[in-house]
Amino acid sequence: MFKNELERETFIRNVTFGPDEGICYLLLHMIRDESRPISDAPPLMRWPEGTIIRSYFGRNEGNPIYTEFFGIAAPALPDDLEEVLAESLSYLINQGAALAWFVFEFIFDESKALGGLWGASSVYGFASPTSAPKLALNELERKQSAWSKALQSALEEVYRQYPQLKKLETATGFVNF
Repeated sequence: MFKNELERETFIRNVTFGPDEGICYLLLHMIRDESRPISDAPPLMRWPEGTIIRSYFGRNEGNPIYTEFFGIAAPALPDDLEEVLAESLSYLINQGAALAWFVFEFIFDESKALGGLWGASSVYGFASPTSAPKLALNELERKQSAWSKALQSALEEVYRQYPQLKKLETATGFVNF
């Protein structure tokens, strides 16, 4: 998982929002089902005791999909962090998400295309219906071209499913996830 303590500490710093919030994993997913925009939150049984999840969702005008955002606040890293993150991504994909991803920071109404430099450096895990969960917990992994290409490929898959989303991005310069 982490090659050394510095990588681990850097990851913790990146997912820590402040002394009051502590460690917070930002998990998002896109889903079309208008009859049920809110999904069940990923189960907490493998997360550290005291972990809580808050859920928010929204859809901007013209956007063909809903975006749901989970803030998973945990008192510590799970012992098996990679497995827990991958399971959380898979859980949302199995509920019908077109794309699920973990990100260090997110601006809900002005998210740059996930396939760009911002996405490649800010997203540390993602999955799609045709792609098993992929994780890049350290900065070196996120800087690799293979990471940004895989993320771009997942985003292109969403665009094929929802061409209107690509039109919105082209027309406005950003995607309202």
